[in-house]
Amino acid sequence: MLGSLPASAVYDGMQIPDSTLPAVRKLQIGSGTCTCTVVGPRVVLTAGHCVDAAGGSASNLMVNGIKAKKFKAHPKWAKGAVDKAGFDVALVAFKQDLPGTPMGLASKTPSVGDAVTVIGYGMSMPGAVNTVNVRRMGTNTVAQTDMGQIIVNREQYSSQPIPLPGDSGSPLVDSESHVTGVCSQYLGPPAMSYYMAAYIDINDPEVRSGLREMAKDLGVSAPF
Repeated sequence: MLGSLPASAVYDGMQIPDSTLPAVRKLQIGSGTCTCTVVGPRVVLTAGHCVDAAGGSASNLMVNGIKAKKFKAHPKWAKGAVDKAGFDVALVAFKQDLPGTPMGLASKTPSVGDAVTVIGYGMSMPGAVNTVNVRRMGTNTVAQTDMGQIIVNREQYSSQPIPLPGDSGSPLVDSESHVTGVCSQYLGPPAMSYYMAAYIDINDPEVRSGLREMAKDLGVSAPF
């Protein structure tokens, strides 16, 4: 079945094997899909809104058939909070080691114009729900960094790879193969001629301190 799906996407990217950036994994949430990154032997980094979808039960979250033990969203992430968009990150802990060598975190926020890699298990194009769960990757550039977020894509929306539903929680990867952001949302309808994809900047001081607190609460080892 997977072989019959389009080979393009993370919109306009390309299908890739598990051996490419192996720390990036599908996060299964019941029958839904997000993307996550293995950042410690038994812990993944993803979006806060992805763990919200688990309905409070860690057992609803799985990576490669391995059920989660517990999860923790950023302390400032809360449904309905006015400023929540800036803290849309979460950690999920598991009972056993996960596949994929953990990916390290970038030591600084990328600059406007820097090349970045977009990767995830989301739709190949807007509305193409049957294309979710296929691993795809593409390259884009940083358009803006502001308010704890990294924005990619201000070009014609069909011209560069961007994340779509299912790619939530996926990493924005820098030139050194380190996580520099976590996919939070995509903004701007096609009528605007582009999508702006927003990633949470993991080097924002409040985001990074929250990650440290989350890892401590979960009792996991991760590079925060």
